[in-house]
Amino acid sequence: MTNNTTRTLRQGRTPRLLRDTFLLPRGLLGRIGGRLMARNPVQQEELAGLLVTLSPQEVCEIGSGPGILAKLMAERCPACRIDVVDPSAVMRARAERRCRAAIEEGRVVVHSGAAEALPFADARFDLVAAVNNVALWPDLDAGLREARRVLRGGGRVVISWHSATAPDKMQRRLALSEAEAETLTRAMDEVFGTVQRRSLTHSAVWEATVPQT
Repeated sequence: MTNNTTRTLRQGRTPRLLRDTFLLPRGLLGRIGGRLMARNPVQQEELAGLLVTLSPQEVCEIGSGPGILAKLMAERCPACRIDVVDPSAVMRARAERRCRAAIEEGRVVVHSGAAEALPFADARFDLVAAVNNVALWPDLDAGLREARRVLRGGGRVVISWHSATAPDKMQRRLALSEAEAETLTRAMDEVFGTVQRRSLTHSAVWEATVPQT
């Protein structure tokens, strides 16, 4: 990719209704979107189960939404500190409410930011995760480069999206096409090297590890 090329997984203009509800939630639509995201968190529960097996210490979640994954990680991984980033004030407020206990303990911190501009120093984390938002990133390559920048050597990035084989019909409808899935795989390979792509019950998952230096 050239530096002046912007690559996204979902091309075209996002309708305002979807943008204000899910892409950059705000106002009443954003609050509705937050409730919908929290209604059936099977994907976050599934991903949390995977992430805790990696025994992370410092975790960055890109696109935290209403804080579902952060709360699950705080509950299941007592040794973790989780820094979450979201560009939506509505979602940050919901994440702060959902994770209040862990925030008071200093184990979860909520930040304003976006995938393409993470507010963290280089090599800060040993795990970067994103659930159900990579297809909404306005610049896929910039987001992946930022994930690589904030990871230490040996650190891992785990990105999940709706699965084409999930039990839920809506999840299947939201799944990436094979061309989009291959675009994500190639983009991650360009930034990280070897990429593992696999299917869980509810999610399609892409994983890569930063080489040790």
